[in-house]
Amino acid sequence: MKINSISMIRYSCLVTLLLHSSTESAFAEEWKASVFVAARWNPMGLSLESDLGPKFRLYESENVLLKTNFLRPFFFFGVSPARMHSGVGAEFQPISIFGVKAFGGQAGTFGTYGHLQAFDNSHPDWSEKSREKKGETKEQKNSLQKIGNWYVIQPYLQGRVGDFGLKLSYGLQRYEFELQDGYPYFFDANDDMLLENKKWSELYAATLVCDSFQASLGVTVGVSARASKATYSVGKYRWILKTGPFIAYNWASDQTFFSALQWSPHHEIRKSSGIGGLPAIVVGHNTDWDF
Repeated sequence: MKINSISMIRYSCLVTLLLHSSTESAFAEEWKASVFVAARWNPMGLSLESDLGPKFRLYESENVLLKTNFLRPFFFFGVSPARMHSGVGAEFQPISIFGVKAFGGQAGTFGTYGHLQAFDNSHPDWSEKSREKKGETKEQKNSLQKIGNWYVIQPYLQGRVGDFGLKLSYGLQRYEFELQDGYPYFFDANDDMLLENKKWSELYAATLVCDSFQASLGVTVGVSARASKATYSVGKYRWILKTGPFIAYNWASDQTFFSALQWSPHHEIRKSSGIGGLPAIVVGHNTDWDF
């Protein structure tokens, strides 16, 4: 099964954001960097996600709805056994409860191991071993390597009541690849579904965290849900839902261990076979630096 490991990796950064959203005082200009390294199962492998950029305070306010405001341009870079992506973006949060994050860059694939490839459907087994058994040459396998543009824009709402924090987001995502044989669709393992090339797809996400044990144990628990919806030129659309719990342990102010479990209770591509998707596990460590 192909798994949305990138979105799961981002949950660690999201937990940190929600923990700080109601307690962070007005800040001076600073540089921030974040590196998250994770081991994942389904598929098995390592992933690294990182970003770096300055953070600017927009204005000073003691009002709880206004005091957490900033503009943060950043550079991002990620790599896994099958995919590498990099580019630039910005996050704009004019008030404590609302913000917009947008980024764009290039995504490249160099294998069939757990990430985006130009296949016309998601049912066959496209693993390296299976393709070798079929007698495909190295050149044939390499012909599936792709590099193209990747764009995401994602506004969000967030807030806290006591020890609970909630973040809701809606996003649009677009890939621009030159696919083999003129295929209009490709299988995107990040969303575990067919996407139409050079067309926007929709992303929905919700994350609920509880930090009742943060002061005493340094532990934050929560649950996340993410839905992806792809609309095709033929007038049809498909969507899938992934959800599951996570736990984060802050053993230092800038150091966090993170673990998440996710599965698909609704998966339109596989529902005819009665398979909702195998569970995925991610275990990783996040480091934040302020300069």
